[in-house]
Amino acid sequence: MVILPALVELLRHTQGRLRYLTKTEAEWIARLRIAQPRLPPWDAIKVARRYVDAGDDTERLLELDRYVGLALWKSGQYEAVGEGIVSRELVELIEGGDQFGETIFRFHDALEDAGS
Repeated sequence: MVILPALVELLRHTQGRLRYLTKTEAEWIARLRIAQPRLPPWDAIKVARRYVDAGDDTERLLELDRYVGLALWKSGQYEAVGEGIVSRELVELIEGGDQFGETIFRFHDALEDAGS
């Protein structure tokens, strides 16, 4: 039951252009949603794809583990970037690198500069 909500979100977010998940993506989504049941289905898809892309790259896998383990999709991701827990690149990839994410990072950087 952890895969079907993700599949529905995939259909919604892609307006039906993508109609399936790969077996590997589905396995990662199942692992992620079991480990973090409150991980939203769309976020589970995005994070699962990053795990698939990471392959055997231990550093990337560990960074993804920190992202998931600390539930950074809920809050605190910008503080985690500032503290070096996860990279800005990872958060931008997961968040889609959209305009909103860029604006938040610029705001966060400005706050850090003002505090220095």
